Amino acid sequence: MNHKRRLLASLFFAGQFLAAVTTSLAADNKFAGYWALHLPGGGAGWLNVSNRETRVDAQMLWSVGSVFKLNDAKLVNGELVMTRLHFLNSTPVEGTTSSLTETITASTDGADGIKLITVTPKADGGEERAEFSGHRQSAPPPAPDLRVRLKKEIGGVLAESDGQINAQNT
Repeated sequence: MNHKRRLLASLFFAGQFLAAVTTSLAADNKFAGYWALHLPGGGAGWLNVSNRETRVDAQMLWSVGSVFKLNDAKLVNGELVMTRLHFLNSTPVEGTTSSLTETITASTDGADGIKLITVTPKADGGEERAEFSGHRQSAPPPAPDLRVRLKKEIGGVLAESDGQINAQNT
């Protein structure tokens, strides 16, 4: 019985320690949130930085297309360092490099501004480097509950089963 108490106490303190580390990470991450980006060449972009347990996650929209998850994001000496993998071909050829890693480094101005530098190696040597900026945005509103609108439009009762919504007229 004494062994079980020690085990439970150890698990409790380990949990408290992990919670403290996670809370510390969230509190120290001045990049967490949504950012509007002013991209090189005048395009618009978007960045979302969030804390996931003990790591940092980042998603980005670069000018056009879909939001993509960055391959890695971490806090290093007060800066946010993110990496994005660019595939050169769909089927890697043995003995050749099939991808390039773009590194995006962000720093804040202490307020609601962000400065970013992107460095991408070229396949034939050298690198492409660009600087751009952004500003903090408020969080988007929650997604609307479309079941309410659907219920009003059909004038019936909605029943959910297996993740599907079925209309039942009354």
